[in-house]
Amino acid sequence: MPGMANQQTQQQDQEQAAPEQTPIERAIELAGGTEALMDKMNRAAGYIIVESPNVICNWRTRKRVPPEFCGAIELALRGKIKRRDLNANLWSKRPSLPPPKPPKQPNGVEA
Repeated sequence: MPGMANQQTQQQDQEQAAPEQTPIERAIELAGGTEALMDKMNRAAGYIIVESPNVICNWRTRKRVPPEFCGAIELALRGKIKRRDLNANLWSKRPSLPPPKPPKQPNGVEA
């Protein structure tokens, strides 16, 4: 069946041409999108660590996640993506989270 062989060859070519996902792209996919990853990170941290899914889109575009957020992604995804995969400089035993932001005062000025 020459048509079948040609179809298999085309499929193999497409698989080879597809670029490998970066760790942040895999994290976004595992979470179900940028907004879902943001929600999972905020829940894992227990406070708002990421205020907008645009922040995560920015990391994807730059192909780099700031070190202070890598532990939150690892916790949010229950270890499916490791912080050292997101940022090669991170080799600590426990994921760490950035400190919570101080609450805003009624007039909009941070404490």
